[in-house]
Amino acid sequence: MAGNCQKKAGGRPKLSSQAVLPIDGLHLEWDANKDIRDGLRAGEELLPDGKTEDIPACVAASLVLQPLITRMSMTEHKPLPNVDKLRDEVEKVYLVNKRGQTPEDQPDVISASWRIRKLLGFLKMKCRRGEVSSVPFLQI
Repeated sequence: MAGNCQKKAGGRPKLSSQAVLPIDGLHLEWDANKDIRDGLRAGEELLPDGKTEDIPACVAASLVLQPLITRMSMTEHKPLPNVDKLRDEVEKVYLVNKRGQTPEDQPDVISASWRIRKLLGFLKMKCRRGEVSSVPFLQI
């Protein structure tokens, strides 16, 4: 077993120090994506509306989630991003696209950061269980 893991009662190793996902510069990756950038500049939200964490919600948010999934895949324990840092990155991408400066945009920034984390947690759970999606992936 790795040196930074401890065994907990259920048998699964538990990290002794909380692993952190590095997300610095994430807003630049989002802004480099033409679809995300054009949507934000047209007044749309970063994530599509939705209250559930399920496969269709993840597919709808795939452009936003993809850079984070890539970063998670390059770490050993696949940690979820810190919500405060994620909120900073969401706010930065809003500001780069001339949004987020009004009080009306603040709830969007906060809810988007929590929703991204919840969707990533859902995907991580699906991967851990080995439950493969039956949603077809459209390639153009």
